Amino acid sequence: MSVDAGLTLNVAAQKGLRSIVDALLASRWRACDDGWWCVPAGEDVDEWRLVQGAERIQLDALVQAKMRAGEVFGIRLFWDGADVGGEFLVFPSCKVVFSPTMDRVKLGPRTTDVSWYLSRILPVFTGRDDVDLDSWIWRETA
Repeated sequence: MSVDAGLTLNVAAQKGLRSIVDALLASRWRACDDGWWCVPAGEDVDEWRLVQGAERIQLDALVQAKMRAGEVFGIRLFWDGADVGGEFLVFPSCKVVFSPTMDRVKLGPRTTDVSWYLSRILPVFTGRDDVDLDSWIWRETA
């Protein structure tokens, strides 16, 4: 039986999606596959594609296009120096949903180490001038 776990954050961001993506990329969360960004293809967040992100030019253009279209933006990231990662979905309302989909850190066979994720995600959205964390909730079903 699988475990469904995730974190939902309500964020106030001065520049919306752009501020949230900048906060993530300024942290220790990193792109997958040696400089390639993994992002949803179109509006379907179940199908992902790789975008080369050597200098973030394509990624920045994609973020701008998603903002203009009012679409959800997603990015698959790994924690710096680890194989642990997941998908961050950023909605036009500035809600951020994180799903720990890659090498989930566990306390037991079916229990996620919530504190590991909170200690690496919540600080991303605190202490910045352009982003404020309003609330968050962790959910997990086994």
